[in-house]
Amino acid sequence: MKIGEEVGETNQAVIGVLGQNPRKGVTHTWEDVHAELYRHVDVGTLGPLPNMYEPAWFPEKTAAAIAEAAGLIAALAGLLVLVLRTPPRRSRPSGSSEGRVPPLR
Repeated sequence: MKIGEEVGETNQAVIGVLGQNPRKGVTHTWEDVHAELYRHVDVGTLGPLPNMYEPAWFPEKTAAAIAEAAGLIAALAGLLVLVLRTPPRRSRPSGSSEGRVPPLR
């Protein structure tokens, strides 16, 4: 029940930003939407982003952010190595009839 209420409040803020309610017009700002979303979603679990509701940034958070960034860089490096090591596809010679449908007579 509580989750539905919170989702409704966030939706109401988005509708207010877009002015989709013809009786009310624009009633919210994007900052209101962010405040509603950050209040109910743990953004810190999505990557090296701090939780906005935590007022302190302490050394453990810095170490965690650096470790997550290093993991991201390692993953991108691995992807780059994989892409660079994959041999290019060979194209068929233009005169080859392999795979062609014979013309109708």
